Amino acid sequence: MRSGFLVLASFLTNFAFAAGPPPEFSAAGVVRGAESAPILVPGAGLSIYGIHLGPVPGCAANADPKRRETINPRNPDPNFADLAVYPKELCGVQVLIGDKAAGLLYVSEKQINLKVPQESVETGMVELRVVSQGQSSASVRMPAGFEKTTVSLAEPAYVNMPVWLKVETRFGLGRVSYPSPIGPAGFGCNQVEVRRDGKLLPVLPGSNWMKYGGSFSGPPCGSYAFPAGDRKEGRLPLHLLYRFDLPGVYEVRYVARDRAIGPATSQIRAQSDWTPIEILPSTPDQRKEFLDAMSRRTTTDAAAIVTDILPNILGFPDDASFDLVARYLYHPFPAVHRYASDGLAYWPEDSTSARLLALLDSKGPSEELVRFLLRQPEFGKTHHAEIVAASLPYLESESSVAIDGALTAVQWPPASADPAVFEALLNAAERIVPRMDVQNRGNLVQTLAWSKQEKAHLLLRKLVDEGYDVAAEPLISFGDLNDLPMLGALLASPERASGDQLGYLPAPMYKTFGSAAVPYFEAALRASPGQYTQQSLALQLMAAGDPLGFQNALQGITSKGAARINMIRALKDQFPELKSSDDAAVLAFVQARAGN
Repeated sequence: MRSGFLVLASFLTNFAFAAGPPPEFSAAGVVRGAESAPILVPGAGLSIYGIHLGPVPGCAANADPKRRETINPRNPDPNFADLAVYPKELCGVQVLIGDKAAGLLYVSEKQINLKVPQESVETGMVELRVVSQGQSSASVRMPAGFEKTTVSLAEPAYVNMPVWLKVETRFGLGRVSYPSPIGPAGFGCNQVEVRRDGKLLPVLPGSNWMKYGGSFSGPPCGSYAFPAGDRKEGRLPLHLLYRFDLPGVYEVRYVARDRAIGPATSQIRAQSDWTPIEILPSTPDQRKEFLDAMSRRTTTDAAAIVTDILPNILGFPDDASFDLVARYLYHPFPAVHRYASDGLAYWPEDSTSARLLALLDSKGPSEELVRFLLRQPEFGKTHHAEIVAASLPYLESESSVAIDGALTAVQWPPASADPAVFEALLNAAERIVPRMDVQNRGNLVQTLAWSKQEKAHLLLRKLVDEGYDVAAEPLISFGDLNDLPMLGALLASPERASGDQLGYLPAPMYKTFGSAAVPYFEAALRASPGQYTQQSLALQLMAAGDPLGFQNALQGITSKGAARINMIRALKDQFPELKSSDDAAVLAFVQARAGN
């Protein structure tokens, strides 16, 4: 009897040791995506991080291929619902949400991936537990239900002061980002309506910065790209669209659409309820004190300027705010001076132009300041000569901002046609080219080439020799056979060709120089340039009937992957007789001309 008791005691001790400590986790360890989950959403995927959650090593499960869940009919976003069915128990582990077992994708000692049941609790609080090898964690109480898009004031708002709307969107929709690349008051794919006493507020006329036309790069639902900095995500400056000049209660509704252009035909992805916000009375000196504080902020952080400082200044077209905005027309970061220029649409056009012309005379040009003045049909035409004259001396400036502004003025047609203006541009070119960005450098060398002056020709040759490849194509336009050795050496240079940035040169070279360019193409092709340049060289050699080009094309066709596809497509574009040919016919065409 005694020995039987010892055996039983030993068994129980070993069992307790094998079971180990109970699972442990907290609400902060319940994660959706890369952030803590604020709510347990029916049908959503989650992860739980903690200790003693499951076995070592972990166990993974696949969805049942023969079963699908029925979607919760109250799910506000059914198109993105996951209806896969996963096991309710995996390697001795269960996750209970209230009395419902979650589907398990993966369980391990420190992590569990799960899917909340479709029939899970939709309101209030619910208890979340992990049970591993028969041992239960403590219950963690969390909110349950479907996510809603909500709006509120980011901070207290006052009459004739900035009004920032805080927007909370459901998971998967992404954070609201500001600014959009379509202007200060262009909220991209975010639409906000405001009403007072049941009547919609009109949109401020100054928010239409595209009245002269405009363009932008990047996705309209995205935002500017900046260096590191606080983006102020989840906030929109309502005061750039609507005027809050009376205290009281307003109502706001936010709508997220799938595209920015043509909201009437776009699809709604999320929408908040009409939500009351209160605008408080302001004191007589409140706005002045606020602008004084904005004026004292001297940060050079582009993100802070365009997401906070400038939006806070804009929307109220008075003299004090104009002076602050105009200051940023001289900022070196393009997104900042572009945003500031677009923001000038809030002020009356005539007075704004007159003030900027005076600023040009006193402080000098910047690219956006000059562009603003010249893009207006009447004002630009009337004051064109004055703007050019005021900008021209700044070609000799030490400031890259002033140089870019002067270049914008002198390159605006028909300024560069003036012999005196062109001479000044030509004299300054060699000194300022190293200080310019790629786009302005390209514009300048192209302007020089249009003149067909020998002095410009010699300068372009010097720039190519010094490593400014952007001057190569303008140099070709002179059609001087004496330039061919330099251009050929450029194509064959291992240092230049390795970057595969010169593939645009062979076509204009062959068009301009014809068969005289062929020996240089052959030498460049043998130097093994990058794939794009290699294909371009081969195409021009084939146009000249040179077997080396067809031999290179044959290598591309008999290879695998993108090189084969690109070469076949290029051959069909270049040789009309191959348009409807299959790959075998293209191969035979090339083989017959490769001389192998």
